[in-house]
Amino acid sequence: MRLFVRWLFVAIPLLPFSTAFADAKALDRIEAVLAAFDRLDLDFEQYVHGAEGELVEFATGRFLMERPKFRWMVDDPYPQVIVSNGDWLKVYDPDLEQVTESSLSEALQGTPLGILSRTDGRIRDEFDVLTHDSDKGADYYMLAPRKPDSKAQRVEIWLKGRTLDRLDVTDESGGRLRLQFKASKDAGNHEPWKGNPWLLDVPPGTEVIQG
Repeated sequence: MRLFVRWLFVAIPLLPFSTAFADAKALDRIEAVLAAFDRLDLDFEQYVHGAEGELVEFATGRFLMERPKFRWMVDDPYPQVIVSNGDWLKVYDPDLEQVTESSLSEALQGTPLGILSRTDGRIRDEFDVLTHDSDKGADYYMLAPRKPDSKAQRVEIWLKGRTLDRLDVTDESGGRLRLQFKASKDAGNHEPWKGNPWLLDVPPGTEVIQG
């Protein structure tokens, strides 16, 4: 699994955060906004930075979601597709001619894609909101995991109105994933929505790995 895709399923040992300063009202607010994301069609830029802030990898692509189903398509530099029908998750790497299949609940708990694809937007079982700020036209939220075995140490979300603008994930070493979103420039092109975008068709002979 390439680095920029692995970051979507961050799995690292964590120290538990104190929830003494959790913002209950901000948690209610962000859950209400997330719950409204029933259908998304967004372009994304994905940056992976090392502990010193250096850019390690950069990728671009398109994200389709119709809860709880989604399709994450990396176009450049290496094509890759992540698809879920709401029950299972598949990661297809055409260069490696491999598909990795796994249980959705196990793969997405506490991850960026797990946060976005929850049907009810409920994240309070896994996260507290420690910081909330509204400035310069954006609402900023910093989420901290409630459980020591969470798959993300810190998640930051920027919302513009009721639109997803940016999502960052930081690991314990200081490495960071940054996802910058905007309405898809091909939103008028419905080709990706034709048929069933929640199925994954791969060439014969593709290796299937049970994750």
